[in-house]
Amino acid sequence: MANNFIAAATQAPLQQLAPFQHYRWGLIIAETFVTLLAWLVDYPILNPHLIFLLLLLHALSNTLMYWIPQPERYVRQLVALSCVMDLLLLTLFLAFSGGANNGFVSILLLPVATAAVLLSPLSAYLHALLAIICYSLLLLPQALLPVIHAPHALHNATATSNALWSDAAFNTHLLQMWLAFSFSVVLVSWFVSHQAKLIRYQARRLGLFQQQQIQQEQLLALSSYAANAAHQLATPIQNVTLLAAELQETLPHDALLQDLLHETARCQHIVQELRSNAQQLRAQPFQPVQITDVINETLNTWLVSRADLTLEQQQHNDNSVCLIAESRSFAAALMNILDNAADASCQNNHPKLHLTSQLQQGKLTLVIVDFGEGLSAQRLAELGKVPQPSEQGLGIGQFLANMTIERLGGIIERRSHSAGGVETTIRYPAPPAS
Repeated sequence: MANNFIAAATQAPLQQLAPFQHYRWGLIIAETFVTLLAWLVDYPILNPHLIFLLLLLHALSNTLMYWIPQPERYVRQLVALSCVMDLLLLTLFLAFSGGANNGFVSILLLPVATAAVLLSPLSAYLHALLAIICYSLLLLPQALLPVIHAPHALHNATATSNALWSDAAFNTHLLQMWLAFSFSVVLVSWFVSHQAKLIRYQARRLGLFQQQQIQQEQLLALSSYAANAAHQLATPIQNVTLLAAELQETLPHDALLQDLLHETARCQHIVQELRSNAQQLRAQPFQPVQITDVINETLNTWLVSRADLTLEQQQHNDNSVCLIAESRSFAAALMNILDNAADASCQNNHPKLHLTSQLQQGKLTLVIVDFGEGLSAQRLAELGKVPQPSEQGLGIGQFLANMTIERLGGIIERRSHSAGGVETTIRYPAPPAS
């Protein structure tokens, strides 16, 4: 049962409710069994009818959770109220069957431990305080009327059964019992809540690592495909270039043929640049480069190919050092983001972009605003997380850009801009996770 609660602490709120209900059924069954056993052995119970009524109330409180519509909206509240009810009902059980003298009085620790696992530390401490109050109420009759109650036997078994305690010694013993229970409750709530918080944090980290591993595997598959495609395209592009050159001899002034030659030369340049970059990566390790230099060089190169676009820039630089390990990968990702933003603006007949770059205390914030039609909230949430369908290409550009920037230690965020379009924000290095 304890292992189920530790597992439940790492699950979604709705998934936590089922093991919690199973735990309460187990608690109710245990209460019923102990009650029947006490009845069989003639254990002194103040009011057996109230005991069975409390059992029925406890079972009904657990059954009602199955009838609540949309329980995922109230999981924390249901768990908190159920733990409070468990504490109160268990206190009443003990009050009608011996009070603090009952050997099962430590069962009051169970709701406290449950709250510590499933709820916040503050809620766990509040439940611990309630448990201490309940235990104090169980001790109160003995503290007020010590002569009426049968005296306790000493824990070290050295006292005889005929010895009667003085009022002072008996009250001291009750105080020690109260202090021991209070210390146990506070320690359990603190330790269990701390461990549950640590487990939840580790589970989130593990889920993040698993997601990153899946994305890395997807990126590796795409990289392998791109490398094979570049290798296979080299020969057809070269053949097209040769055919276009032969046609130029017969049609030296044909405008369409000149465009064809220009495009084939561009394709050859892209393939050669890909080969050159791959050879450089194999030949030498990455050298950290100032990120502002990479951004400026990338913008200058990109603007040459987008002469139809107006770029408004604002730069704020305090000349601090912010190094990036792989300049080529970052430049390729930035070009991809700029191309998508430029295409969105051009399709909306607003061929311009607004770019703001701020470097402060070694942290870069780069904001790119396009003037396109914008995207829905669902598309914004999915953009860059999974490959998106695209009429112009394979729909993997933003996905690769996100993967590259996150792999380099940055973070990329997108949201709708107030003036329309999409605002893309790149932060490097990524801020620490809360």
